[in-house]
Amino acid sequence: MVVLDSYLSEKTLAAESERVASLLRKKGFYNFSKNFFFFEADTLKKSGYADLTVKIENYTRNELPKDRREHKRYIVRNITIYPDYDPLDSIRIYDSLIYNGIKIKFESEKPNVRPTVLNSINRIQIGKLYDESVVNNTYNRFNDLRIFSGVNIQFDETGMVDTLNRGMVDCSIRLAPSKTQGYKINLEASNNSNGLLGISPALSYYHKNIFNGGEWLNLGFMGNFQFKLNDPVKSTELGVSASISLPDFLFIPDKIFKTTIPRTDIGMTYNYQNRPEFTRNLISFSYGYNWKSGDKFFYRVNPIQLSVVRLFNMSKSFYESLKDPFI
Repeated sequence: MVVLDSYLSEKTLAAESERVASLLRKKGFYNFSKNFFFFEADTLKKSGYADLTVKIENYTRNELPKDRREHKRYIVRNITIYPDYDPLDSIRIYDSLIYNGIKIKFESEKPNVRPTVLNSINRIQIGKLYDESVVNNTYNRFNDLRIFSGVNIQFDETGMVDTLNRGMVDCSIRLAPSKTQGYKINLEASNNSNGLLGISPALSYYHKNIFNGGEWLNLGFMGNFQFKLNDPVKSTELGVSASISLPDFLFIPDKIFKTTIPRTDIGMTYNYQNRPEFTRNLISFSYGYNWKSGDKFFYRVNPIQLSVVRLFNMSKSFYESLKDPFI
């Protein structure tokens, strides 16, 4: 910000013009830029000082006065969302539907993301003044859904004005889908100094849009088998896990989250372990919420976290060790 008795620098003036231009773009001035600012510095009145004059013209620094045009505010006339947009295919034939005044164009039999979800993620409103902060917020929210490889929000002037002489722009939100599902197979082998051999296979599967609403599903299967050659002693462990993350706060209003997407996480695991000392069953369940605050803070709250453990077929020595008060 330019203040009295501060050093005059081109960098400061450029930053100030960009700051004010950004404020104006948040107030409806859709195509306003820092290039409409003109600065004049009079250094003749007093040595070491400059009288600074700031002008906002109707033409940019790269234009002539004859190119002047009126600075006006703009409102959003129409919104069109393309949830399966392909930038490399310019001749696609789209079907469309209208939801809450928003046109949704899609190529498949139905949108790959439910209209209710597209509407809730979008923060741009028809009939409202153009606001750059709302546009950036909408861009970040669609990115946070993590089911799109690209998000592009474009505005086009219509050449029309309303009764208040405000210009009108049409908004297009183009969403390029990313890979939604995949799997991973992992196999590990181990050997320790006691001659114990181990094999640990694992399989995981994910789907980032399981119910066409940005829900993340994760499934996992694992095993751990330990044994010695020519020895009947062995250990077996098997596990399965399932979790789903929903882009919403279940049972809690999420209207307070205007700039981020809160998520509800639900998970369950089952683990079976058979060792010479005991056999164990473990079941766990978790329910919680997570959300971001800006770029630096991440919060997670788990109001419910339960685990149930059952031990049986315990050897006598292991059972006696459980009675040790120092354990």
